[in-house]
Amino acid sequence: MLTILRFLLLSGACLLGWTQAIANCLPSVPPPTFYVGSDNQCDYATIQAAISAVSTSATCAPNIVITNEIAWTAQHLSIDNRSLNLIGSSSGCGIGGTTGISAMGDIPDKAIPAPKVTISGAGQTSASVISITGNSNVTLKFLQVSGGNRAGFGGGIFFGGAGSLTLDTSTISANQASYGGGIAMAPSGSATLTLLANSLVKNNVATVSGGGVLIEGDTHLILVANQTQLFSNTANNGYGGGLYIVGPAHADIGSPGDNTHGTNNAGVIANNSAAYGGGIAAFGSSSAANQDAVVNLFTTDAQRPVNLQANIASINGGAIYLKPYQNSSFRSAAKVCAFNFRIDANSAAEGAAIYLDSFIDPARVDFGGIADLNTDSVAGCNGDEVAGFAAVACADDAPCNALSGNIAQDTNLNPTNRAIIFSGSGASVFGSHISLLHNNGGYVIHAINNGGITDLISSLLADNQVTQQLILGESAFFDIENSTFANNSIGADHVFKITDNSYLTLLRSIIYEPGKPTLDRTNSSGSNIDYILSNDITTLTTHPGTVVSGDPKFVDVTNGNYRLRAYRQNGNILASPAIDFMAAGNPGDDLDGNPEDQAVPLLWRTATPHDLGAYEAQPILDRVFGDGFGDAVSLVH
Repeated sequence: MLTILRFLLLSGACLLGWTQAIANCLPSVPPPTFYVGSDNQCDYATIQAAISAVSTSATCAPNIVITNEIAWTAQHLSIDNRSLNLIGSSSGCGIGGTTGISAMGDIPDKAIPAPKVTISGAGQTSASVISITGNSNVTLKFLQVSGGNRAGFGGGIFFGGAGSLTLDTSTISANQASYGGGIAMAPSGSATLTLLANSLVKNNVATVSGGGVLIEGDTHLILVANQTQLFSNTANNGYGGGLYIVGPAHADIGSPGDNTHGTNNAGVIANNSAAYGGGIAAFGSSSAANQDAVVNLFTTDAQRPVNLQANIASINGGAIYLKPYQNSSFRSAAKVCAFNFRIDANSAAEGAAIYLDSFIDPARVDFGGIADLNTDSVAGCNGDEVAGFAAVACADDAPCNALSGNIAQDTNLNPTNRAIIFSGSGASVFGSHISLLHNNGGYVIHAINNGGITDLISSLLADNQVTQQLILGESAFFDIENSTFANNSIGADHVFKITDNSYLTLLRSIIYEPGKPTLDRTNSSGSNIDYILSNDITTLTTHPGTVVSGDPKFVDVTNGNYRLRAYRQNGNILASPAIDFMAAGNPGDDLDGNPEDQAVPLLWRTATPHDLGAYEAQPILDRVFGDGFGDAVSLVH
């Protein structure tokens, strides 16, 4: 009778009968709530008994409140054709006895919400801690799922049905499986995995692939909330330490991450490790055409850009590894689409930040992974598509659109002389308004692009340390425009090297690497080079007046400011020769987002208002000059 009275109080107009659990709730009536624990007010003594009592035809998902009165070990819960909410409580059974119903009432003010109850698989290895099948919509709130250890899919949670799995202030940790150590989503139909605020997948292990999370089939991962993270998961014998994706599964990742353990590991996908794709590994499907694996990266907090950070691959792809699929009859791509992002402090033997692998079929042109970094130029990569997740541009003072501090090294921390970005045969990199800074490796970019392209527009490569050339192209096609290359430590004899029928388009750019010739090119390689300011033009195509040698006069190289100077001092005007260098044409935005084709009036070059390099000097039009004391007065922002 106590159970029925409690049910009447909580569900009002819902049809009664928990043992049948029809629970047809009206819109204005909360779902019924039932308690699992050991005291005499509890409705059920086991979690599975409460789950099994939910009718497969229930239209109102009940709350099953799990108290901490019992140590929930050796659990292997099965949810089949049921929709329900599992909620952890630090209180006993009874009305108001759970923070899940009373709005976290027992959490201290200003404390970060955390799980209340642990459901552990320790003591059994036959199944996932939670297995979800059939048509099911399941939410976990205030729960930790740990201790799962099984061969197969999903050490912590296996989702093999259709519907949704949502984590709300929950943690999936210290689980192990062959695939998907923390969570494996291998649905029978359409499925969504959503991590809401304060939800973590951490310290899980896949003995093969998908250390933290595996998603395949028609799965959509939504990872956009604050204080969410895939952290410190491993798949050291396979792919995807943090996340493993097989198309047509796709992921929308825009969370600012979890900043509770320091900025060096705050990224949304951080500190994971694998053989391939320490952070993320994505594969095009081998089952049908156009079953692409797509990763969207974007920012939802202007001050804290989305970040793939401090991930490690022992072989290829520290942050990201992409591999498409093709055979004689069809193809499925693997893509990353990044807008307002960071990729920081990752490492791998090759492709410390990004490795774009290839699928080679003798009957077809080589087919490689695709990285769209801020361009909107790749089919299936459209910044407008993430607007529904409250995507925003980075704040002006927030570091953004950068690949920084990545290191090409082996697991013993020995340098490998390989690339930060590796683009394999048929693969393509499209980068616009991006910066590659403070990376260490053999090359910043190494492209073997038989059929692919490397495209850099309005971008900056500075303060990197490489033992070889800054960029190496083998059978590669490069299109580099309005970009700046400066203050890199280069071990080889040239800044760029292109071989084996490569082709380089280099326009409206600055290359300032004193002591280093600009281009090493084999006779079989071609180029289109014009409107260049460089320390060396002897290796470049001769265009008198438009390919010139000189010092670009950056604002502050020591502090990494590669904008162009123009100032007046003691009646004299001193300005970078790259300012107002060429005629206007199709103006866009510079690396700062400022308009191009901005003439600086006092330079008297108004017929040629377009600057070279990644930055357009913005004239200060209302300057009152008073430099009688010899102080430099800037003409530009």
